[in-house]
Amino acid sequence: MIDKPVSMLLHGVTMSGAAWDDVVPLLTERFDVIAPTAAGHRGGPALVGKATIAAVTDAAERELDERGLGAVHAQTDRFAPRNWPTRLVVSLRR
Repeated sequence: MIDKPVSMLLHGVTMSGAAWDDVVPLLTERFDVIAPTAAGHRGGPALVGKATIAAVTDAAERELDERGLGAVHAQTDRFAPRNWPTRLVVSLRR
């Protein structure tokens, strides 16, 4: 069995991982897909402290660590420009 690369889908502010429900099935043939609800968002884990890019990024990294994952493809939707800093920071840290 060939391992597929992991793609982490990051939703926009005020959204949840459900924003990707229609997209996930399109990607699963090529990727192991993670589409979590970000910390501090409805349905996601509690965000500890002030809501900052660093805090949300730290929470995303903890999720990857808990899954035993290193490098992943981090994706956002093009309508969520505020997500690109989180994606960039996660990508650079990995």
